[in-house]
Amino acid sequence: GGCIIHLGSESYHMTFPFMPYPLTKRMLESYSRVLRQELSFKGIRVVIVRPGAVRTRFISNLSGITYPVADSKLKDAFEKFSSSASGEVGKMIPPEKVASLIFKLSGRKNPKAVYRINNSLQLKLVSVMPFPILEKVIEKRLK
Repeated sequence: GGCIIHLGSESYHMTFPFMPYPLTKRMLESYSRVLRQELSFKGIRVVIVRPGAVRTRFISNLSGITYPVADSKLKDAFEKFSSSASGEVGKMIPPEKVASLIFKLSGRKNPKAVYRINNSLQLKLVSVMPFPILEKVIEKRLK
């Protein structure tokens, strides 16, 4: 028995330049789904919690990142991304709210596979936007 709770992200289905974070969350999602299926035979529950923006240093530090190569053609786009990214996340919740949900889930007998908390309309729209359109929007904003 027992319960494994992975902390995912609503950004897991997005691709943004300069942002490996959603890619790692996508890998975690895939791993969690397979693990859930495998461990169900042993009575172990696997759950993914997908919070939207959480008030952490990760988000607040985005605006202070500079591109490591001074003469790179990517420098301007990267710095525009880093200066605007923290303002794009929407309403943030305190980490304690996520911790409270995780604590409640740890005691549930039959939890769902995925729980969402503080998901923004902007994230939902981006998640259903066709990639060619999203690609053009991002390119325009970073030029």
